[in-house]
Amino acid sequence: MTKSKATKQFKKEPSTQKKINTQPNSKPTVRKSIATVEIDLRKPETHRIQIKIKHDKKRWPGLIQFPVWSPGSYMVREYSQHVSHMKGASKINKNTWRPYREANQISFEVYGFDRIVQTNYIDNKIAILVGSALLPLLHGPFEIILQLPKSWSVLGSALNFKATGSNSYKAKVRDDDHWIDCPIVTAKKNHGGTKKFLVGKIPHTFTWVGSEPSVPIDKIIADTKKICQRTIKMFGSAPFKQYNYLIDFAPGFYGGLEHRNSQLSQFDPDVLGDSTNYEAFMGLLAHEYFHAWNVKAIRPERLGPFNYLEENYTEDLWFAEGITSYFDEMIPLDCGISTQESVNKARLKDVNILKDGNPGHLRRSVAESSFDAWICLYHRNEDWLNRDVSYYVKGAQIAWCWDARLQKLTKKKWSLEKLMKEIYREYGITAEEPLATAAPGFTRKDLLLFCEKTTGQRHNFVEEWVNSTKPLPWREAAKFFNLHWEEKVHDIFHHQFGFGLNEEKGKLRATIVFNGTTAEKAGLAPKDEVIAVDDIRVTNKAQAEAAVKRSQTKVRWLVARAGRVFELTLKSKKHAGLGVEQIPANTKSAL
Repeated sequence: MTKSKATKQFKKEPSTQKKINTQPNSKPTVRKSIATVEIDLRKPETHRIQIKIKHDKKRWPGLIQFPVWSPGSYMVREYSQHVSHMKGASKINKNTWRPYREANQISFEVYGFDRIVQTNYIDNKIAILVGSALLPLLHGPFEIILQLPKSWSVLGSALNFKATGSNSYKAKVRDDDHWIDCPIVTAKKNHGGTKKFLVGKIPHTFTWVGSEPSVPIDKIIADTKKICQRTIKMFGSAPFKQYNYLIDFAPGFYGGLEHRNSQLSQFDPDVLGDSTNYEAFMGLLAHEYFHAWNVKAIRPERLGPFNYLEENYTEDLWFAEGITSYFDEMIPLDCGISTQESVNKARLKDVNILKDGNPGHLRRSVAESSFDAWICLYHRNEDWLNRDVSYYVKGAQIAWCWDARLQKLTKKKWSLEKLMKEIYREYGITAEEPLATAAPGFTRKDLLLFCEKTTGQRHNFVEEWVNSTKPLPWREAAKFFNLHWEEKVHDIFHHQFGFGLNEEKGKLRATIVFNGTTAEKAGLAPKDEVIAVDDIRVTNKAQAEAAVKRSQTKVRWLVARAGRVFELTLKSKKHAGLGVEQIPANTKSAL
């Protein structure tokens, strides 16, 4: 990847983007279906889904290819690994089959028992179907016939299924993009529910399956409606005619995946009675809802139309995810769902995750992190903090700093919220527009040029932050928003020696060893077992910390690695920006 460089001022060029059509009665072009797809869920106890696809042509055109990833989750997941019993075609590579000569129909089954938002899950009570993980690419409009077990029903989907008989449902799909953006939630009677509400004139459906939440569902829906109202007010209009919340309440689970006019999210229902967890849940729903504008309507040029057969690279996930992460905290605050204190903690939590002294923060820009999401963020190991940075966390910090800088420069005439509304008007597309014919997504150069033209302020600072490996000016943002903080040491091992220490099955082991620190120079390695500190046997972190505090400048560590026991001497010294955390001071903030 070639790292772009910030320039003193962006060259002013006319925008070629068309204005978003926000008319609620605009109708998409309907083409004749090229195939009929039967999806049979009538043996849920097997966790297998039976598929039959009949093409309208006498012979199946081209190859049968399954997607390898889902938009919004930048990781190759190899969905074809769950496909078996393919009939009517022969396999030629990991995700591709060649139809038999003169064949116009295929059948196969898909295993689904991974309860995450990126793939299929089916048991004897519920089924959650994710398009990219279920069907091959069909390259045109098609019809879905969904067969369900007795006493089951379709609870939620943006496909708007119609009942056609006993436990049979039908829907029309515009194209592959449409299918992949419309997950389906079905359930046995009494194992889920659906409620509808209006935001203005826009219908919203709240569908849930799984365990009963520990707070009333009506409270959840009432607060969700507040988030919807605030978000639509922020942007001035919505890019969809209807919206579907698809919620899987599963103990121990957390996650969400955005779609153009729906979201599939998971949360632990048993912890919602705790205010902190409830705010986190509302933040999750706000995050995925905000994505309907930011990343679905407003999108980097590489994110739609998609190539579902390989990685789709962009340097701008910091904008898609980071800006969204910033507003998923601000919107619940404006709705009275979260508190100023919790937002202050969230801002400083990002600072604490992205510590000034983290080697990865000083080694890789957020543009590079965005580009390498496929091989880094979703593939973390013990060295991750030495070589990478989260585009979620740094992107949210950029949003905070951008908001403060813009308000300061314009004397609060402009804010990031107000600017996002104008960006949506300039670059947004509707959920009804096929991606194949929609206006192209933005380039960062054109986006920042538009921001300069709109606000009358140069935006070189954003480009510099995106490409820089220097700490962001978060202190400037905190000062502008009157957020006061105090710094304290929270991890003596990080701060004094530059490594992490965790208890694991009755043993103490080194986790990360930060690059350039005392621990690394002494030869300590991740996964080393710590046996003793200055001849004192230690079996937990409290004992190790007490031993360190009794020690002098140089501390002897007895460690074991690969069957060998040896001693290392680590010099105790302060490692700036490591092992410290920022906590809100007892002052009022103007966030």
